[in-house]
Amino acid sequence: MKVKSLVLGSAAAILAVTGAQAADLPIAEPVEYVRICDTYGTGFFYIPGTETCLRISGIVRAELRYSEPEFGGRNPAWNAAYNDQIAGTNIGGNRDENHTVMRARAYFRADARTQTEYGLLRTYFDIWWTHDSGGTAGTTLRDAFVQFGGFTAGRAPSLFDYFAKTAGHWGAINDGAYSSTRTNLFAYTFALGNGLSASLAVEDGTFRRTVIYGPAARTWTPTWGGPVPVITANTASWLNPDWYGGHVVPDVVANVRIDQGWGSAQIAAALHQIRPTNATTQNSRYGYALMAGLQVNLPMIAAGDYFTVQGVYSEGAPHYAGISNGSWQGVPIMDAYITAAAGGAFQLTTAWSVAASFVHNWSPEFYTSITGTYIDVDNPVGWAINNGGLAGPGITGDWSAWNVFLVNAWTPVSGLIIGVEVGYENVDVNGAPNCSFNALCDYDRWSGVFRVQRSW
Repeated sequence: MKVKSLVLGSAAAILAVTGAQAADLPIAEPVEYVRICDTYGTGFFYIPGTETCLRISGIVRAELRYSEPEFGGRNPAWNAAYNDQIAGTNIGGNRDENHTVMRARAYFRADARTQTEYGLLRTYFDIWWTHDSGGTAGTTLRDAFVQFGGFTAGRAPSLFDYFAKTAGHWGAINDGAYSSTRTNLFAYTFALGNGLSASLAVEDGTFRRTVIYGPAARTWTPTWGGPVPVITANTASWLNPDWYGGHVVPDVVANVRIDQGWGSAQIAAALHQIRPTNATTQNSRYGYALMAGLQVNLPMIAAGDYFTVQGVYSEGAPHYAGISNGSWQGVPIMDAYITAAAGGAFQLTTAWSVAASFVHNWSPEFYTSITGTYIDVDNPVGWAINNGGLAGPGITGDWSAWNVFLVNAWTPVSGLIIGVEVGYENVDVNGAPNCSFNALCDYDRWSGVFRVQRSW
């Protein structure tokens, strides 16, 4: 019994000491695991310690591109080498042009959402990095905006644009005759119920400018430095100075749209200031653009099928019709022309366009889209036959273009796309012959893209 009592007493003493030591140890904080947030769809999770839902996503894309040499040596959209446009050097094509190009691009996106007593608070940004053949990697801030209730502020798609959000084609090389513009804006959207909404925005008008052309006698310093070139009526179009002045009045854009089970529709209008650097009989003019678009879902053909069509008319604002960067694959365009160096009047460019697209899903893994666009432009002045000066012989300022795109894509697993896009483009410059000894001429060309893309 004495031995048993001794053993039990020793065990009790050890437990007492161990318990005392354990009492002195710090208490571990409970682990807070990441919670799934399914309020806004898949991929969202709660940021620990907050009621904010976050989704991190991205895309990696690889492309092999080919563009048929343009007759007359016109450069592909990705390689517009200005030295090829100097008179007499572009006849019959240029062997410096890259007709085959490889591209790698990566997207990174973050979407944070919090429900508040005033409505949804959302911040979103989308950044991409691109590296093309023979170039260096470039960074692009595609989107960056804050939404609070119906209010949106930052960089986002223009409220005017419609077709670009639903078009089935990729538009990787040739331009399509529709607007697809990211811009800086402040906007408010009124939700009217039953899928109907109305929006009003002020948008950065500099993203919607082409150029203002005027008389040749304008002081101008090239952006690349060096001596000031002599500007004459027959100077190449890329040398003709832009008369746009500083940005004063932002573009005003309004739309009304409806989104329901059958599809969607939108009408929109935009007002664009045209303000030159010099005083004229009118210090500024205002261009405008009008659009109407419709998308109809076609589940009776196959799940996910739809048809989209859009029409745009503009005066003094051709960018809204699908023109950007002052030209369409080298065919010049302007917002307006000033008739004299001092006291001159404005003449505005008129442009209208139509675009349509049909997307058909052969199966859940394979789809085809066909897209066609057409644009008609009436420039206020003509262009010279030798590389695009003003008022040249036999060529008016009017031109038109149409193109068609065919996409066939395979999605073997969710998020992966492997496909091919083929495009054809035809440009008709009124009064111009087929390309021979000038850069401004009728032309057509084929292009193609092979794409592999993974989104996550």
